[in-house]
Amino acid sequence: LTHSDANGTQLEIFRVHNDFVVEGVVFDGGHPATHGMKYAIRVGEGPDGFPQPKVGLNVTIRNCDFVNFYEDKDLSKDGHGFYFLTGVDAGTIRIEDCSFANTGYEAIRISETEKYPIDRALDSLIVRNCTFTNIDAECIRFYADLDTSTQDAYALFENLTVNASATRMMFVKNNRGTIARNILVTNSRESGHGRDDYVLQIQELGSVVSH
Repeated sequence: LTHSDANGTQLEIFRVHNDFVVEGVVFDGGHPATHGMKYAIRVGEGPDGFPQPKVGLNVTIRNCDFVNFYEDKDLSKDGHGFYFLTGVDAGTIRIEDCSFANTGYEAIRISETEKYPIDRALDSLIVRNCTFTNIDAECIRFYADLDTSTQDAYALFENLTVNASATRMMFVKNNRGTIARNILVTNSRESGHGRDDYVLQIQELGSVVSH
C-alpha cells in the first residue's frame, strides 16, 4: 500500500482521526508508484475541513510491514512509520507483530506533548513482537505529558528485535511505570540525527527494564 500522488505533494498514506484497525498490510513509502512518502500513518487533525481527532480514539496495527519511508525517496530526509500530531488525546494504541525497515527518522513517534498543553497523549501504548531494521533514530520515541499530577499511560514494550539501527533505540520521557522487557539489539550504528548515547533511555519512577 502506498500513495501515488501525481503532484508529489502528499506526504502520508493514512491520516487517522477516529478508531482505526489495520491488519496484514505492507506499507511501502518507496514504491515505484509514489514520489516518496514521509509517513505511513499519522494520527491527528488535518487541513481546513478535516475532522478533529476523536478523544479516546483507539488504534490497532497487527501483522503489518512498514518499509522505505524517506521523504521524496531521499535517504538523507526524514520518514516515520507511525506518528502522532499535536493535540491528540487517544485511548489505546496497540502495535503488534509488525516489522519496520528503512525509515529516515523514528519508526514510532508520539512525542509532541511538550509542544501543546494537554494532560495526556494516550491511555495505553503497547508495542510487542516487532522487529526494527535500519531505523535512523529511535525505533520508539514516546513522551507523556508534563503534568506530574495526572496519571501516566500504561506503556509496555516487549519482545522487540532491533538490528542495524541508531544506537538509542528507545526514548521514553515523562512516563512513570514504563515496562520494557525482552529486547534484543544488534549491530547498532551511528544515527544521522545524533541519537547515539544510551541504548534505552526510559525516565521516571517505577519504570522497569528486564530480560
